[in-house]
Amino acid sequence: MSTFNRAWQFLQVWEGDGVSEHPADPGGITKYGISLRWYRKAVDRIADADTIRNLKEEEVKKLVKLRWWNIRPYALLVDQNVANRTFSFCYNMGPRNGTRILQRAINRSDQLGVVVKVDGLLGNRTVAAANSIFPELLLNNIREEAKQYYARLVVRRPKLVVFHNGWQRRAEA
Repeated sequence: MSTFNRAWQFLQVWEGDGVSEHPADPGGITKYGISLRWYRKAVDRIADADTIRNLKEEEVKKLVKLRWWNIRPYALLVDQNVANRTFSFCYNMGPRNGTRILQRAINRSDQLGVVVKVDGLLGNRTVAAANSIFPELLLNNIREEAKQYYARLVVRRPKLVVFHNGWQRRAEA
């Protein structure tokens, strides 16, 4: 079983604790990976930039555990590193896109004929398939799938190219 606290520590390597107000970020001002756009949609419709600036780590950690970790079975991914990366990509790309990364990585592994539907849903079959594959093989495939996702994203949305190098580092971790 994987744990939220370890996944949170891994996530914070990429999201950090500082405030980001990059003009190319479609989510707007962000802190701990929480964007103003997401916060307004999920927590408080009238939140403003100061709301995000004033977020405290413990508050965000509880929110992320409640709104992300607890509603999907990341904890059932046996390998903590697989859980960390899957959770991190779901957090960064959205849960469906992040789960598709895992599903494509499973299908790419071609180990024991394990194949899952690439539907973006982290269900029992996806979890069981992920748990049946040698973790290092799966992690390498996850990295490759994530790099391809980010490269395609930049082609579709060229203004996001400023984030490409950071995303590639995240994918390679």
